[in-house]
Amino acid sequence: MSMIVCRIELLYKAWAYGVTTVVADAGYNSKKWFKAAQGLEIKFVAGINEKNMKNKVNVKSKLRAENMKYLETGEGKKVYRRRTTIEKLFQ
Repeated sequence: MSMIVCRIELLYKAWAYGVTTVVADAGYNSKKWFKAAQGLEIKFVAGINEKNMKNKVNVKSKLRAENMKYLETGEGKKVYRRRTTIEKLFQ
């Protein structure tokens, strides 16, 4: 079983606990994660890894493009900033 499949199972566990929003770092910014979250009706917010994209404007995945727009809003910036606060608890 691949690591991506194992990690995506975490979305299902979060859904089972009633989680409505998941915030992740840029390493999780992929079409697979956004599609899985959409299927579970979970808002998935992931950082943008600009090294892995040629052009921000021409992102092919609609879900990833929506995430990028959301991260540019005041609410999106606030939500994503909370990720680092929570992440410090687990270090």
